Amino acid sequence: MIVLSQQLEMPQVEKWAVGIMTASVKLRDACLDYMKATFEATVARNFFIQLPADTVLSLLEADDLQVDSEETVLKAIGRWVSPLGKVDETRFRHAEAMMKQVQ
Repeated sequence: MIVLSQQLEMPQVEKWAVGIMTASVKLRDACLDYMKATFEATVARNFFIQLPADTVLSLLEADDLQVDSEETVLKAIGRWVSPLGKVDETRFRHAEAMMKQVQ
């Protein structure tokens, strides 16, 4: 949209599109910050198992993840990989990358 607005010489549309993208990034970052600060409460909610793999991995990669133990992180990975109590094969392929983040 930004490129198109530049090509059509529509600076107002370009400014609007940049604003939307910036707001989305800020909102995403604010959500990630909240989930990192409340990790144990976050993983206990059903919301956690609905997160996409890249979001879960971003949480696990964060240096400022607030968690008391590696066991909590391992359980969170297990819960995400097996959201209905049975391993989800499409999620399982992400488990190795997630497990590498356990410190």
